[in-house]
Amino acid sequence: MTYLPWHQANWQQLSQRWNTLPHAILLSGQQGIGKLAFAGYLAQALLCERPLAEHHACGLCTACLFVAQHTHPDCMVVQPESEEGNARKLLQIKVDAIRNILAFAQLSSHQGGKRVVVIEPAEALNTQAANALLKVLEEPPENVVFVLVSHHSDRLLPTVLSRLQTVHLSTPSPDQAMAYLQQQGMAASS
Repeated sequence: MTYLPWHQANWQQLSQRWNTLPHAILLSGQQGIGKLAFAGYLAQALLCERPLAEHHACGLCTACLFVAQHTHPDCMVVQPESEEGNARKLLQIKVDAIRNILAFAQLSSHQGGKRVVVIEPAEALNTQAANALLKVLEEPPENVVFVLVSHHSDRLLPTVLSRLQTVHLSTPSPDQAMAYLQQQGMAASS
């Protein structure tokens, strides 16, 4: 699990303030630039048992492997539920998902460290869910880090937005994107 090359400066900024990271972070930026990958890597780094320099995840410890396999008991990812047979209905994160987060946040950590909740995309929170999340953001449980991912942060409730520290993730230049695609074998070289 890793972030994309054009997010190196974003990682360095977070790394420099690692010991004072807030309990709630909003990763914002254009859709398709790798925000969810960055959120996954951040979760992995927060839970890593043997972090490397600049707080990078080692990628080899039990915690890192569990996060990479989406099975870490101290990491919860919340995304909109799809409704079978109704493709036209907007996907939403509903209040029941936030109640599950609240129950998760009140538990003791399985690994004795932090717990991480990733919500993606945050703008999918319906009003009831956003208000329920606001309550937990106002009085955050100890050692729980909320990472919200948003393509359209202007669609979040202002009260929720005010409780988050925003990290605007970089958009790759055309040259960076092409170089990455070529490195991945997904673009023809010129």
